[in-house]
Amino acid sequence: MRWRWFKNKNTLIVFLWLLLNANVTDHEFEHEIIHRGEVATSLASIGKSTTLTIQEVRTAILHLKSTGEITSRSCNRYQVITIVNYNSYQDVPQAKQQRKQQAINKQSTGNQQQYKNDKHDKHERINKGRSAPTSPSGYPERGTDAFRNQSHLLLKPDEGTADDIPERYREMCNNDFATYWRYRNQ
Repeated sequence: MRWRWFKNKNTLIVFLWLLLNANVTDHEFEHEIIHRGEVATSLASIGKSTTLTIQEVRTAILHLKSTGEITSRSCNRYQVITIVNYNSYQDVPQAKQQRKQQAINKQSTGNQQQYKNDKHDKHERINKGRSAPTSPSGYPERGTDAFRNQSHLLLKPDEGTADDIPERYREMCNNDFATYWRYRNQ
């Protein structure tokens, strides 16, 4: 309650919103890694969530930057706001972090062999019981129903079109393959 911005309701609301929406773990957003303690957002998005105007949000962000609570960097359609000393607000127990790191280390040692096994299993699963025409690579030919049914297993994010989105996801993704790809990989 002795914090400098505690009595400034707009700054307090924006800071709490940032704390509640910051990433707890690193993840990719639009081909950029957003780290723990960061949030990819816009002033309009914060304003909409908090019922503040864009000017009120901008002023609150400037307040928080001026006292070193946050930093930010701009990207094309959003900005990444970093909460300085995020771990002091949202601590991860040390034992949990150690277990997570051990699991990552253990996984990385067997990744190459597992990748080979997974790739083999994937090809077997895709090719099993298929009678549709196939391309020289063994995949269903583009444009066939078999391809459309299996495209979510086969395509890379920059190779798909709206026709490649399975029917049950088309409306949800607004016929945009990039949106579908991000949703599929969540």
